[in-house]
Amino acid sequence: MMASFGDVNASVVPRPAGDAGRGLFATSTINMGKEVFSMPATFSTVLSTERLSDVCSNCFANLPFGVNVMASVDMKLRACSGCKVVKYCDEKCQSANWKLIHKHECAIYKKLYPKILPVNSRAVLRIVKLRNSNEEHVKSDLTMFLSLRSHLNEITNSNQEQYERIMLSAKAEKEYSGSDLDIETIAEYLARIEVNSFTFTTAFGDPLGLCIQPFACYMNHSCEPNAVVGFDEGLITVKALCKIKPDEQVFISYIDNTYPFEVRQKQLAERYFFTCKCSKCAQGTTAREDHFIPSNPSSDEIETLKKAEKQARELLTAARGSKAESAVKQLKSAMKALHDTKMWPITRQPYPEIRSELIVSLLEIEDFWSAFRHGLVRYLSVDPVLYPHEWHPIRTNHEFVFSQLVIAITGEHSSKIPKESKYEFDPVSAVYPILTKLDKNQKYETPGFARSIKAEYDALMAPVREIGYDASTASAAQAMSPAWKVLDNIAEETLEIDG
Repeated sequence: MMASFGDVNASVVPRPAGDAGRGLFATSTINMGKEVFSMPATFSTVLSTERLSDVCSNCFANLPFGVNVMASVDMKLRACSGCKVVKYCDEKCQSANWKLIHKHECAIYKKLYPKILPVNSRAVLRIVKLRNSNEEHVKSDLTMFLSLRSHLNEITNSNQEQYERIMLSAKAEKEYSGSDLDIETIAEYLARIEVNSFTFTTAFGDPLGLCIQPFACYMNHSCEPNAVVGFDEGLITVKALCKIKPDEQVFISYIDNTYPFEVRQKQLAERYFFTCKCSKCAQGTTAREDHFIPSNPSSDEIETLKKAEKQARELLTAARGSKAESAVKQLKSAMKALHDTKMWPITRQPYPEIRSELIVSLLEIEDFWSAFRHGLVRYLSVDPVLYPHEWHPIRTNHEFVFSQLVIAITGEHSSKIPKESKYEFDPVSAVYPILTKLDKNQKYETPGFARSIKAEYDALMAPVREIGYDASTASAAQAMSPAWKVLDNIAEETLEIDG
């Protein structure tokens, strides 16, 4: 059974959800990987300031960056001739975005240029301007947006700095927007955005900005979610991570749910103002995410672990504000701090997050061999523990990036591999099982990402099919096994050297 909301069909409907306010509940069985709903992310989706220069503000096509830095993209972005703030890939996108929203914001951006409004201020400006729209779907979205909790009272009482920032932004917003709304109402809008917005990403998971899609904002949180949010081709899409039964509530995770119990509780309390009581949180500090080696460290060992974690987190924060070359050094130092304790599992946060950040920074400086080595560790030893579902989009993204690294270092960038026999392996044997799994599960992916997988798989299999070779047989698997023995050794060496 599908419920209709404007032009969008969804397998869920909003209903009361106790202390959580409202939630989305399944109207029929939703199997793993199937869409819960998919709709245009058009209500208020804005790019972060650093992405305005390399992403189209209409279709969100982007120049290569982050984990997708190896992609070959033939695209030239042109700035709006009026405000010079937003960019578009062609006149069609510019015209469409003008009609949709930019006609309401261009003059304001132009007046403020070269100053560029913060991302939250640009998001609320769009909502303020959309109040006068006569389109039914916009009116419906606005009604849902106004029904979302702002938690402004909680912010006022618990975080004076955040409250003052919101009020200053609201005062400025009223001045440059010319809105008839009072400052307090605009502050409520800003607070709703801070509490309810999604991180808007590429299909590969790289952050682009923020998105407010009010219907999607009805989804509540669990650290053991049964669904996941993704973005692709201007759509916000929610897919089931496991089978969801009729009348079962759909949950996503508002935070990185691979972090330990106390970190998750702190993040949820400080930003979302609730205490999570999901099945994972009911386990407290006994769940996998909280384990050390050994499982019961002494008081002295706990002090060592705390110092290492503090140092690693400080280095991770510093790396995010640094250029790639410096970030690589800081992230390696962060990993070393945890590694040297000899008690911190590579699957306990923030170790996995640091490794993922390191891979991105290594890609940015084109150190493809090092990125490959850490991608290999993540593929073999980290993601299977963090994302044990049969299908999970984060694990899929990591697998696809790793397959691209295998192709890169054995092809165009083969000179990056050290000239030692212990590093020699057959690239087809390495990449075939990865792309085969990705191809099998591409039906669960968003359209753009599925096309990328299919293109790579078809390119790999074309020469194999030409000679009539069946790579799926037991004998073929046996022929590929030597390559994976080499890869296992490379992963072990990486852990010994870098952690």
